Amino acid sequence: MPTINIKTPLAANASVNVMTDSVFELIQEPSSVSIGVAADATGVLATIQSGGDVLLEEGPVSVKTINILPVFPGLTGSNPRPMPGGSRCASRPTVPRR
Repeated sequence: MPTINIKTPLAANASVNVMTDSVFELIQEPSSVSIGVAADATGVLATIQSGGDVLLEEGPVSVKTINILPVFPGLTGSNPRPMPGGSRCASRPTVPRR
């Protein structure tokens, strides 16, 4: 199974699509996809989308030690989901305003 590990700096009050420009952003054929999201700080939320389907909307993110690879299962959004071919995959961690 193809795997990508992306580390993205996230400023306060910011949101970023970590899948942008990844070879896995566009799903080529129907697939079962697992996306794990972890952060090294509390209070980070994540939204995960497949095409127009929202799989997770601003759910809390697992807090892990920085520079440690994610462990499946047990991460936010890690359950395998069917994604149709031609859909765009998006994972957006967000640090909300306090």
